[in-house]
Amino acid sequence: DLRAAAESARWRVPGTAAALACREERLDRLSARLPADALAAPLDGIGCVIVPDPDGPGRRSEIERAVEGARTRPHAALGSTGPVGTLGTSWSLARATLRAIEAGAIDGTDLVRADDALTQLLLFENGGLVERIAARRLAALDALTPKARRRMEETALAYVQQQGNAAAMARTLAVHAQTARYRLARLRELLGDALDDPNARFELELALRARL
Repeated sequence: DLRAAAESARWRVPGTAAALACREERLDRLSARLPADALAAPLDGIGCVIVPDPDGPGRRSEIERAVEGARTRPHAALGSTGPVGTLGTSWSLARATLRAIEAGAIDGTDLVRADDALTQLLLFENGGLVERIAARRLAALDALTPKARRRMEETALAYVQQQGNAAAMARTLAVHAQTARYRLARLRELLGDALDDPNARFELELALRARL
């Protein structure tokens, strides 16, 4: 395990570190390409690497080159950086991010940093709760045809992201401004006051991001 590997390597405890997760069968190849002070071992059926000082000078490039050279996809997920005492949190983030990548919830080809994908990770890890929110907030769209429902979902997401600005919505949706205004009017018929309530808009955006 990691403790045994650290003792064997006489690993010097760094000021900061981060955990990196990869498929267990890729661990040896990946760890051989990482900096010499990285500590690698299988953990819970996943490849785990502790990377000292990942934000230090030149370290990011070293890690990215190592992952790119591993020729596996998805390559690896890097957890948050912090004192060694927070490595448990870093590992949890790295492991969850790897699961999300493999499930297609997060786009990733080479190195994915958990801190760059926290919103997607939140939606993925809490999919059941988000779907309950979607079922409540988007119920008015269920009677539409699949094509019309998709169009209204895209319009609703553009609405909350562009704060109801029809011109900005038109650009986001790549449609004529008049089309955007027509869609907005239809959306108001379906969702009503929810579009003007801050809490409802927040829940709408969570639900729509998960669905779209």
